[in-house]
Amino acid sequence: MPCALGCLASHFFVNQGRVAGLIDFECALWADPLMEAQFRPLSWSGITDSMRGYGKAEFTPDELRRCRLYTLYLALVMYIECHYRNYDTDEVFNNAKQMLAAQMDWLSAD
Repeated sequence: MPCALGCLASHFFVNQGRVAGLIDFECALWADPLMEAQFRPLSWSGITDSMRGYGKAEFTPDELRRCRLYTLYLALVMYIECHYRNYDTDEVFNNAKQMLAAQMDWLSAD
């Protein structure tokens, strides 16, 4: 699943109580709000509560395309990082594969 507030700790390397490094700079962008996973429905079931907070009631066709491309990007990041994060389960890997498959189906139909 996409990063939630609770996973922020996994983006920092701490050595002797001090921040020694950062990882996942794709999570540190000042960019299109639609790029943030919590601002778009990854299952395409509608507008999220976060988007409602920004006064968003629906996506334009252009916004929907951007959402799909951002989800493809997120799925690729999740898929690739599974190989070096060594998660205890295959949950993230399987979610990433499903997201990739859905976006590739969308691309091939468009």
